[in-house]
Order: sequence, then structure tokens, then C-alpha cells
Amino acid sequence: MQKLTLLIALTLFLACGGDCPMQKELNATKAELEKMRSNDSTSAVAVSPLLMHTVFFKTKPDLTEEELTDFKTKMNDLSDIPGAINLRFGKPAETGDPRLSSDYDFVLHMGFASLNELEAYQKNATHIRAKESTKGYLTAPPVVFDYWLE
Repeated sequence: MQKLTLLIALTLFLACGGDCPMQKELNATKAELEKMRSNDSTSAVAVSPLLMHTVFFKTKPDLTEEELTDFKTKMNDLSDIPGAINLRFGKPAETGDPRLSSDYDFVLHMGFASLNELEAYQKNATHIRAKESTKGYLTAPPVVFDYWLE
């Protein structure tokens, strides 16, 4: 049920047209990818759609400030991994919308130019170290949504 709720919430973000913050981020990510594509002469990059990777985290309620800082730093450091486009990390917004999912404490969102880029990211030593060193901060495994941006 939790995954379904998050999927519905993500779908609502995408369906809001150009007026919601998530859609503006997606548009910025699209623009960044198009800029990269225009600077790359290979046809594989020129025709590949953008693969979005979104991860929802539920953290333990008793984390110290030091542990929270460590978690946030390690998540933001993932932006240094080659292939990760427009990485964003943050907390849920308190918008007052009753449809808003509150099943997570943090979300990580980024794009990749291809499935190969995502797979390389998953195998990257920085990513593996971040996963291993922060899993003790979580109450459950992260919930992941990967989708092709149209």
C-alpha cells in the first residue's frame, strides 16, 4: 500500500502541468539533458530518453543531529557520481494537501541519460559506500521508483 501511495503521489506531481515545483524540476532536468545531448555527437545519446530515479527514505526517529548531517551529506555527495543528472535531495513539503503522502522523511531524485548510466551509478563505489554506511539510519529499505520521462 505504501508503494502504491507513493506511486500515486508521484503521478500527481507529473500530472500538475507546468505549475508545480516537481514539474519545474523535471523541466529543468529535461533542459539539462537536451543541452548535454546537443554537445554530444553520438546518436545513442541523441535518441535516448531520460530515466528518472526517485528514492524515498524513512529514517529512525531517534537519529542524532550528527547522524542526520552525515545522512544528508552522503546523499548529496551522490551528485558527484558520473551520469547522475540534476540530483535533488530534500524533505516532504507541508502543503496541507490531504492527498500528500507522509510515508517518508527524505527523498532523493535524479535523472540518467540511459539505463546503462543508472546501472553504472548503482555499482559505483561511492553509491555502495553511502548505502552501506547509512542503512543503519533507516527504519526500512528505501522505496525506489524508476521511470522514463516523456
